[in-house]
Amino acid sequence: MIGPLYKVLGWSHGTLLVLALIVGFFFGYALYRSGFYSAKKLAGVFYLYDFAVYKVIFVGIIAAALLLWLFSGIGLLKFELLSFHPSYLISAAIGGFIFGIGFSIGGFCPGTSLVSAVTGSFDAMAFFVGVYLGIAIWDLGYPFLFKGLNHIGKIDAKTLMEAWGVPYIVLIIVALIIAVVTFPVVSKIEDKNK
Repeated sequence: MIGPLYKVLGWSHGTLLVLALIVGFFFGYALYRSGFYSAKKLAGVFYLYDFAVYKVIFVGIIAAALLLWLFSGIGLLKFELLSFHPSYLISAAIGGFIFGIGFSIGGFCPGTSLVSAVTGSFDAMAFFVGVYLGIAIWDLGYPFLFKGLNHIGKIDAKTLMEAWGVPYIVLIIVALIIAVVTFPVVSKIEDKNK
């Protein structure tokens, strides 16, 4: 069983920070080159004229799931040794709803707003400031206002495999079927709404 790469290689905390900066730079560059710094492109999924974000995220999820399954199958990864945060269904739904409203109105998520802000977009700069003001309000108000909201609807299962009692490969197959069915549909919607 190979552990996390930084433990295997004996990297220090400082080395990890430098690596995080390098990976972050290239991730931001990839977002920029793909056009995902544009609020119009990002919000297109909400207004049914551009589903690039949907397709890219879905492909990323399937690729990551397949790699995890492959690594598990050849013994490089053991699911039972992975650490999972507790899941709270109602809290996640509330947070997702708020995030979705902000995304659909502003046209950015936190990462894409930073990439767009670097290009000089004042909208993105304002969005970025708003995101971190929201984080500060959450952080300062957490003990008094939000602590109860953060732990509503706890799910004891750590993964969908546990929650639904199905093998991991079944979840991957279902995700592939959803992609195969929905990608042509959303492409037709894009063509119709261009």
